[in-house]
Amino acid sequence: PIITYENYETSEIKQLKVDLVVLATCIIPSLGINKLADVLGIELNHYDYVKTNPFLPVETSVEGIYTCGCAREPMDIPRSVAEASGAAARAAEVIKGG
Repeated sequence: PIITYENYETSEIKQLKVDLVVLATCIIPSLGINKLADVLGIELNHYDYVKTNPFLPVETSVEGIYTCGCAREPMDIPRSVAEASGAAARAAEVIKGG
């Protein structure tokens, strides 16, 4: 197939004959994460993801605030879902007084 694309550096529209096209999107922190971190008082790491303890991956720098999934680092959906379950379980423990 022939693909048509824009060169963002030169703004030129170009065409290219290819055998295979792979679309890959980058995963970057949400644009509002810095403001949210300021409001909540949580720390971000040097990549602007929510900073967590490697041994307690859903716990943030503020007690009682938990994180999971791509707020913490780039990850796939199954891992995000597993972390979400962990964050929910941790929050439930706190609510129960545990």
